Amino acid sequence: MKTKQIKIDEARFLVSVGGKNADLTRKEYDILLALYKADGIVLTRLALLSMVWGLKGSTLDSRIVDQTVARLRKKIGPVIGTVPTRGYSYIGL
Repeated sequence: MKTKQIKIDEARFLVSVGGKNADLTRKEYDILLALYKADGIVLTRLALLSMVWGLKGSTLDSRIVDQTVARLRKKIGPVIGTVPTRGYSYIGL
């Protein structure tokens, strides 16, 4: 899968930005892939918590999603949009 400067290699669990490999944790990779595959649809924090961590949690547990998305943005740039009170979506570069 390619989107402008971001390439996701699902077979090798790799992400590159501008031709350089991004050093992502497995959870960061899984969030990016889930949002990418959602094709612009907003995924709630609780949905991501369930999809990526396999947990059914509360809004308190969903803070880990926020923290992981923040780290992901630092590593690959602003490709994930926030929809206030709703969740996140992939917006690309």
